[in-house]
Amino acid sequence: MQGRCNAEGECIRLHVMGGEDAPKRKRGRPKRQTTAPRSVDCIDWHKTAVEMRTRGHTYQQIADACGVSMSAAYKAVCTYLEQTRAIAREAAEEVRRLELDRLDRMLAAFGPRAEDGDGGAADRVLRIQERRAKLLGLDAPAESRTTVDAHPDTVRALMALVAK
Repeated sequence: MQGRCNAEGECIRLHVMGGEDAPKRKRGRPKRQTTAPRSVDCIDWHKTAVEMRTRGHTYQQIADACGVSMSAAYKAVCTYLEQTRAIAREAAEEVRRLELDRLDRMLAAFGPRAEDGDGGAADRVLRIQERRAKLLGLDAPAESRTTVDAHPDTVRALMALVAK
C-alpha cells in the first residue's frame, strides 16, 4: 500500500494493484480507503500547518504553502488543537487523582488523632476535607446578586428584549 494526503487534506492509503491485499474488483481504479493510518508526508504537512498557524499565518496562506484546500488546513489545525486539549484534560485528571491520593494519606495520618481529641489534628482534617471538596467540585457555588442603576428608558428596552 502507498499512503498520501488528498487535496482536501484527508489521509488516505491506496492499494497497489496486484498485491495480496488489493481489493478484488472487476474493473476500474483501485478503491481508496480513508481509515488507514497517516503517512509520514501527511503528518509532516499537518505539523507545518500548526506551526504556521502558531506564527500567525492565515488558513489560506497555510493552504497555499502545504498545497491543500483552505478547509483542509483549518481541519488539520483544529484536529491538533482538539488533541492538545484532550491531552491537557488527561494530565489534569491525573494530577487531580494524585492530589486526592495525597489527601487520603494525610487524612489517614491525622484522622485517628483527631478522633482521639487532638484539636490541631482536627483542624488539619477539616482543611484536608475542604481541599478534597474543592478538587471534586462538591461545594455549592456561592450565591451572588447584582444591582444595576439604569435610566428608565434603558430598563424598558431591556425588559422588552427579555419579553420577546
